[in-house]
Amino acid sequence: MDIDELALQHSEEPAAEETPTPKRKRQAKTLEQRIAAKEEELRKLKQQAKNEARRLRTRRLVTSAATIEAEAGHVELDETIARWLGQRLAMELANPESELAKHVARRNG
Repeated sequence: MDIDELALQHSEEPAAEETPTPKRKRQAKTLEQRIAAKEEELRKLKQQAKNEARRLRTRRLVTSAATIEAEAGHVELDETIARWLGQRLAMELANPESELAKHVARRNG
């Protein structure tokens, strides 16, 4: 047998079966890992709710201040005016018979 025959015989032999690399199975998360993931998800959802509430409050404050300025003849509000308006508003709301107190009561249900 010469080298060519040997090479031909070798090439005709079935190749040794190569074991395919097994796919890594996804490890099942432990109960503690699943709890931690859900707690993180809950924390993120709470933060989203907090951010949304903050956004809505800011929008309400800006809209209210713009309305007050427009009704007052475009007077720029500052802290002194806002404090004075807040005190007067609190006094008005303290009287349950006032129109403003009734309005707030109806609005708050």
